[in-house]
Formats: sequence, C-alpha cells, structure tokens
Amino acid sequence: MKHIPIILAQHIEDAAVLWERRRRAVDAPHYNTMYLGRLDEQLEAHLDGLRIAGTAGWDEAVAAFEGIGGGGEVFTVAHLAFGHHDTSLIPDAIEMIKTDPSELIGPAASGIGWLHGSQLSGKVSPLLGSSNPVSRALGVTACAVHRVDPGKHMAAFLEDAPGVRRRALRLAGEIGRVDLLPRVQELCTDTDPETAFWAMCAAVLLGDRGAALDGLSQIATSDHARADDALHVVLPAMGFAAGSSWLTTQPVDASPRKIKGYGILGDVGAVPWLIEQMADDDLAQIAGQSYALITGADLEEDDLDRDQPDDAPDGPTDDPLDDDVDLDPDENLAWASVDHIASHWHGIKGRFGAGGHILGRPANADSYQACFVTGYQRQRRVAATWLAAGDPSAGMANWKVPVFNTWAQR
Repeated sequence: MKHIPIILAQHIEDAAVLWERRRRAVDAPHYNTMYLGRLDEQLEAHLDGLRIAGTAGWDEAVAAFEGIGGGGEVFTVAHLAFGHHDTSLIPDAIEMIKTDPSELIGPAASGIGWLHGSQLSGKVSPLLGSSNPVSRALGVTACAVHRVDPGKHMAAFLEDAPGVRRRALRLAGEIGRVDLLPRVQELCTDTDPETAFWAMCAAVLLGDRGAALDGLSQIATSDHARADDALHVVLPAMGFAAGSSWLTTQPVDASPRKIKGYGILGDVGAVPWLIEQMADDDLAQIAGQSYALITGADLEEDDLDRDQPDDAPDGPTDDPLDDDVDLDPDENLAWASVDHIASHWHGIKGRFGAGGHILGRPANADSYQACFVTGYQRQRRVAATWLAAGDPSAGMANWKVPVFNTWAQR
C-alpha cells in the first residue's frame, strides 16, 4: 500500500500536538470524561493512521523524534513500538528515551498506557528485568499507568537507582502494596527530597497516620513545589473532622491553600467564608472551584460566574525577555460571582447536613465513585484519593487514562 508522506507527517504533527493538549487536559478544571473522550478520539484517529501505514508510519515517527525530540513525539514512538507485533522496535524506542530519560520516560509510558493490556503481553516484563535502569524505570511507569502490580520485582525496585526507586514508591501507593509499608516508611527520610516526598505520599496512602502524615502535612503548608500534591493526599488521610480542624489552624495568609483544602474536604461549614473570598480577584476562581466541588454547582452552566476582570493576567506575555511562558493552570476556571453564588447558596443550603459533601451529596464511597464517573478532572482526582485513603489496600484509580472505547475493540 502506498502512503502519502505529507499525510503521514500531518498525522505525526497532530498526534504530538493533541498529546500535549491532553497532558494539560487531564488536570484541567474544565474537562470531564466526555470532553476528554472527544480529545482522545481525535488523538486515536491520528495514531490509527500511523498504525495502518505500518513501516512508513514508524519511519515517519522516528524522523519526527530525531528532528524535534519532544514529549509528543516520544509518546507516538513508544505507542507504535509497543503496539506492534514486531518487538524488535522496542529497543529502538528505548534508545531514543535514553537521550533524556528524566523528560521522556513519562511521555513514553503514556504511549504504552494508550494500549490495551492484551496488546502488551510479554513486552513490559522484559523491561522490569532489564539490567538498564532506564528500561526498568519505563517498565515501572508503564505498570503505574495501567495500575498493574509488578509482583516480586517491587521490593527490589525500592532499592534500585533513584529514578526507578521514586517511581516504584509512587506505584506502591497507587496499587495498595501495604506489605511494603515498612520499607516505604524508611525511605521517608531519604536524603533525596523527591524520593522522600513520594515515600511519604505512598506511606500515607498505605495507611501511615503518624510520621509520614506529619511530614506531608508540613509540605502541604509550605512553599514546596509539591505542596498542592501533598494537600490532596493529607486531607483525605486525616478525614473530615481532623482535616477541618487542621485547616482552621492555618494562617489567613494561607488562604489559597485553605480554599482548596475546604473544597477537598467538602466542608459545608466553610461555604460562607469561601463566598467572602470570591470578592478578591486573586481568589475568586479557586473559591468558586471549591464551592462547585462541595455543592455540585456548575458556575458557568448555572450562571454563577462573572466576567474576567480587565486587569487579570491573560496567559504568557509577548515579551521575548519574559522567562515565564507557562500557562496558568487555573486559566479555565470560572470567575465566581459573589452575589450570584450567595443567592444560590441561600436557596440550597437547607439540603446539606453536617459533615463532608462532594458534588452536593454526603461524602461516602458511593458518592466518591459517582464523582469519579461524572465529575470534572480535578473533582475526579479528589474522589480517587478519598477512595484510596479509605481503603489502603485497594489502590488509587487512575483519572488520567484514556476514556474512549475504540481501543478496547481493536
């Protein structure tokens, strides 16, 4: 079959761009499984075009990686290599990943995660037993995406090279390996800060409510780069009563952290305070996000938002000397209207009793599960963490996996 090079090049380019968009979408406030599924279907269509092209599609993907070398390109290469019946392509993909393992292992594992488990038989196990740490790290990360337990290998991975060890720690918490808790707790004091952080997260998910929870709580109230990640684990681990008391002790100048925290807790008692924060343009969006998480309101659909202030930052500047080119992760949050939401709350507050709530329902396993199915991505993350904290051996559901159905039918 003849293939038109310009069409293959377009498949490659669009697949990389869509993967980058999806990478941001999985943690974006305005994506739910329906919107994410539409994005997934677009990406899948381009990958399908490359798969159909066979060798020509692979060659085009390799050329794109050699020319650009970004995350989207390595995602495509890994997907094609591990999805192909010819496993001889896998070593070539790994050699590409070795050019920058710290940046490329994640996207490559995402490419493997795009495949159905039945397509990976006999392809990931060799990575786990490899003598090369990059291969082992990729294997562990691929297991994490699919939430697969590597079994007997896990204990050894916790003694492995730092990159492998960190990912193995995360995986231990994600799949509920409570038998590894003693070693995970020892690694909470590792001299490498990243290793120690993921060890604390894993230990807390696996049931530690002592030193690991205390350490993670300190990170959650600091200016640590992973403070937000810590907060998402700390509060479900504390539970509603202890978590609410802990947030109350936080200083007023920690308002953004407290605002997010009350949303994670589903604390109805904090709603009047959250509404007050919406008058501050710097806090209005995240306060509205917490209100929505507690009550189930959709600020845009329910006409509870307002126009963006004229002086609000609107993405990166055009200044070539400005080093800040990152997109604001909250740019797609609605701007909460104090008046509209105050009126809305007055009309619905009688439905709420004491304790935590999520999307307007009393917080329990059923309501967290319902949120995971129907909520927006950030809401799904909260639900998944509460479910994992409530049963340390159950593991944590992955809210980032593809949600379209076509891959399951291939």
